[in-house]
Amino acid sequence: MRAAPKPRCPPRSPVSVRYGLLHAQLALALSSHDRDAVLAMLVQLLADSPR
Repeated sequence: MRAAPKPRCPPRSPVSVRYGLLHAQLALALSSHDRDAVLAMLVQLLADSPR
């Protein structure tokens, strides 16, 4: 019997640097089955935010 494949994990993000926690959370969200929804929310947030 073949072993189940390991889940694909994003590379580690340095949470101690500026925006490190945001980077880690985005990496996790973008590697999940909700990737398209996360990308859509991110695009909407960027479109709605003033410069």
